[in-house]
Amino acid sequence: MKRDKGFSLVELIIVIVIVGLLSIISVPIYRGHVQRSVAVEGRALVNEIAAAQEIHRARSQTWFVGSGVNAATTTVAELGLDSRRNRYFRLFQYTMTDENNFSVETTGETGTRAEGIQITLTWKSDSPATVIENIESND
Repeated sequence: MKRDKGFSLVELIIVIVIVGLLSIISVPIYRGHVQRSVAVEGRALVNEIAAAQEIHRARSQTWFVGSGVNAATTTVAELGLDSRRNRYFRLFQYTMTDENNFSVETTGETGTRAEGIQITLTWKSDSPATVIENIESND
């Protein structure tokens, strides 16, 4: 008697179960990596703003206080900032807490992979800048 070549139904079901288990484990991990990689753009934006503030202070002996303070904006021409080219983080807000300290905050654009991600940089004259990433899961 000749044996048919091919896979049995049991073997196919086992393979499907294994692939399903692997996808259950790997998809959430992949999404976390994607969110962290998207957050890099926001981190770069707040660091760029902090660097521009430091350059302004080195040139004029004061922090820049202008139209962008305490209001969400995409550009501050005096500091050479323009975040409109960014894909995920366009709006930012910087706040002067006093004459020696400021903070910068940006939030991911709604409807993008960055939705739910908030990046805050706090600069204090007596300590290094602190960057806090708050990534909320959209699953």
